[in-house]
Amino acid sequence: DPDGALVLFGDQTLHSDTAGSDEAQFSSQLSDALATAEDGDQTVPFGVLNQASSSWGNRIQLPAGDATRATSAGALVDRAVLSQPNVRTVLVSAGSTDLLACTDTADACAAAVRGKLLALTSQLHSFKSDDASNSAVTLPTTAGVLKVYVATLPPFTTSHTAAQEAARELVNGYILDGDLQGYSDGTINFAGAVSTDGDEVSDTTLADYTY
Repeated sequence: DPDGALVLFGDQTLHSDTAGSDEAQFSSQLSDALATAEDGDQTVPFGVLNQASSSWGNRIQLPAGDATRATSAGALVDRAVLSQPNVRTVLVSAGSTDLLACTDTADACAAAVRGKLLALTSQLHSFKSDDASNSAVTLPTTAGVLKVYVATLPPFTTSHTAAQEAARELVNGYILDGDLQGYSDGTINFAGAVSTDGDEVSDTTLADYTY
């Protein structure tokens, strides 16, 4: 049986429930990659749960919060992530929708997303898995807390302003430069993987990744 679950949480960058086929959903592609990995055993070692928003009208924004206060996670996070059975790891891919809805300066928009990411990751890190006290169960960390990873924001594929693009690049800088250190366990450079220049500041996406 799979050892725990990886929860994918975020916005339409994870392409979840409105994808036209399983092949278009990020969770399905990730599961296929795990099953066919050369250093694997042709199985998916853990459950992969796509709890992201749809890629159409249901455009999710990050929940508000404060990383310095012991507040509970927003209702959506509680339902989508913390209530999932045997959750061990969380990948957060969100912030693009927040930036597209922001009409302030690039610095202000980026700072707002940074604050939300800090609050979300710190709250997720304070949650212990169901089997944290069971020494017979292998957990990601000795304390039994969740492993939390944050993805960079890929280039916008919809109408946006120069300030919003500048804010996206600032947010990616926060994520990759260790600004979330102490809150997240690592980063995954989605932007670099799908952009035409292969980095987090390129503002165009490779055709293979554009719907």
